[in-house]
Amino acid sequence: MLFAINTIKEMGGGLVIVENKKVIASLALPIAGLLSDGPAEKVYSKLIKL
Repeated sequence: MLFAINTIKEMGGGLVIVENKKVIASLALPIAGLLSDGPAEKVYSKLIKL
């Protein structure tokens, strides 16, 4: 759990899936930890992987 929290902190906010201290999927949400500044298509693609 701590690894996941630290990963989210390093990303500046977002979502992360971790298994055995390995990031399986992630979506950085750097604007207040809630919004992305990336293109919608890229954000959608990463969100689907989650």
